[in-house]
Amino acid sequence: MSENSGTEDLFQQGRDAIDSGDYAKAVELLNKAAEQGHEIAQSNLGFLLGYMYLNGMGVPKNPDEAVKWYTKAADGGNSFAQNSLGNIYIDGKDVPKNPEQAIKYYTMAAEQGNVYSQTALAVMYHQGDGVDQDYVQAFKFYSDVANADQEDPDEIQFIANAMGQLGTYYYTGCGVKQDNGMAIEWMTKAADLGSAYAQYSMAQHFLYGTCGLERNESKAKEWLEKAAAQGFAEAIEALKLI
Repeated sequence: MSENSGTEDLFQQGRDAIDSGDYAKAVELLNKAAEQGHEIAQSNLGFLLGYMYLNGMGVPKNPDEAVKWYTKAADGGNSFAQNSLGNIYIDGKDVPKNPEQAIKYYTMAAEQGNVYSQTALAVMYHQGDGVDQDYVQAFKFYSDVANADQEDPDEIQFIANAMGQLGTYYYTGCGVKQDNGMAIEWMTKAADLGSAYAQYSMAQHFLYGTCGLERNESKAKEWLEKAAAQGFAEAIEALKLI
């Protein structure tokens, strides 16, 4: 067995230990792989240690240690560590709230295509949370998420939500020029991808003939049923009236 294959085996065993919840074993294996020069293990080790210390998994909960290890991984380019630091600094639960630091790390991750950080920035700018409210910036970050590759199942919900937000922005003219056609295009994409919010919105447009659509109770009911099947309360109530 070559040294490289041995290092790769250590890394894969470390990943398996993470999946099985044996974090202490994962740290041991990833540390060995990292010491042998496995670059991904080096980056993942800091992220894993940060996660363990933040959540008290295999070690005593210690937010300061979590920030230390997340920062090492973030400075090494790990976008998930960058996103985690953004979450920590914007939440202000484990360390004092620091929107400037949150934006710094969210931006680092967003520039690498991290949809979680892009979504966080979109929400911050939309709500004016820690930054001046800026719908144009919010639209930009939602656009980045909406146009992301749909390869990771964990990201689909975020992508669908962003598509729905773009539909709303175009419908209201918020952060972008009002455009009914683009509103329906993005809202339909979001609804087809499983966004209950978008499905309900499409139903409302068909029900009342808004956003350039002709009234169509049959199509409205179809979208309401899809949204209701996901437990969307407003859709469930609306179906009772049709």
